Amino acid sequence: MSKITKPKSALKGSKSDKKQVKMAAEAVEKIVAEKPVEETPADLSKTIVSTSSSTSSVDPAFRIVTGSYEHNLFCVSLLLGTSPVFSPIFHFTPHIQSIKCLATSGRYLVSGSADENIRIYDLQKRKELGTLTHHSGTITALEFYKRKWLLTAGEDGKIFVLRTKDWEVLAELKGHARAAVGKAKVGVVDISVHPTGRLALSVGQDRKLILWNLMTAKKASVMACYPDVLKVAWNLAGDRYAVTYTTSISFFSPETGKLIGAIRSPKDGLYHSEYVSIDGKEYFAFSNSRGVIRFVDTNEFEGKTNDTKNEFKTEDEDIDTISFKVQPHATRVKDFSFLIPDNVPEADRHVYMTSVSTDSKLVITDMNTRETVGAYNTGDRLNCCVMVQEDVEMEIKKALPIPESDHDMSASESEVEMPQPSKKQQKKAAKAARKNKKVKVTIEKDN
Repeated sequence: MSKITKPKSALKGSKSDKKQVKMAAEAVEKIVAEKPVEETPADLSKTIVSTSSSTSSVDPAFRIVTGSYEHNLFCVSLLLGTSPVFSPIFHFTPHIQSIKCLATSGRYLVSGSADENIRIYDLQKRKELGTLTHHSGTITALEFYKRKWLLTAGEDGKIFVLRTKDWEVLAELKGHARAAVGKAKVGVVDISVHPTGRLALSVGQDRKLILWNLMTAKKASVMACYPDVLKVAWNLAGDRYAVTYTTSISFFSPETGKLIGAIRSPKDGLYHSEYVSIDGKEYFAFSNSRGVIRFVDTNEFEGKTNDTKNEFKTEDEDIDTISFKVQPHATRVKDFSFLIPDNVPEADRHVYMTSVSTDSKLVITDMNTRETVGAYNTGDRLNCCVMVQEDVEMEIKKALPIPESDHDMSASESEVEMPQPSKKQQKKAAKAARKNKKVKVTIEKDN
């Protein structure tokens, strides 16, 4: 059972922060007749990059949350237009060591840190819900499956599956060891949930790549990998997966388990990687130590090769025929995230990418035009980031749709604050009804 520690304070923010939030929300709801004059915050410097005027009747808006080496969690709202407008939402220190990873699903945000804790936040209420303390090592990966489950992984070699309805641990996936890497001990490095929610992949520096059956919480298969592994990711259709190492990427077919292609980057270290769909095409994106993020067209990549090893090199011109690249930073890109703002008409929606680096800047790129549309200097060495919709605080509570899959590892989350009566309470009420007795069943809200 997971241990949740309630926070002493919520994400209230200052009065000036609340005023900025209100202003940003009003700008999203209606057409802004006149662009507000930007003011540079006293504590945060800002870099603005010019962009072309918006073709939409409503300017795109969204929020970016970042985690840093300085233990800070920072959220900024961005309104794009003839000139981007950044509005800080909150900036505080929830952890006592560096924040390693972030994940979001709907109204929920979670942060994992080297202090072995996972903090939970409700972005709709701007409230901190509590702390998960079931790991005994640095938190290395967090991933939601829709709004039902949260998978967590750490240096202790453990993977847990939690139900977001009450943040209870449903299962512990046992298979990785806590391997020694020099003086440090690193267990699970990354996890990736299959699009169906039935399977998951995990990689660790114990040289294991494990395919998990989430229906049984048991291993389906175990494969070997190199100890310098960094990331693992399913593609959007779930029929391919990629394993990223410090200087190479390997692509596999899960049906055969065979290597179908590879990319090598011998001169530049690799960092973050993931699949993304842009203009109806699936790309595999990965970043390097020179601030470059390359997007490989997966349809063009598979089946093609430029040498006998069935691999491309990032230094060769051949890879440019199947990919494109952007360079939002001058140094290593630690993380990037994608979002399609839902506050604009569907025909005008673009894919936006936020990338972060240890240069303290978060940079926003319009992936449809491949142009930088804004940048913000946070003053922190950034380590991770996620993007959320601008209207996350204005969502009206509503019941979630029936889940598509028939596996019922947990009931789908309900947005209703009042929980349903337990089976014991229902039996008690039914028994009393048969005896024509009135029994009052009370349900306490979670504190």
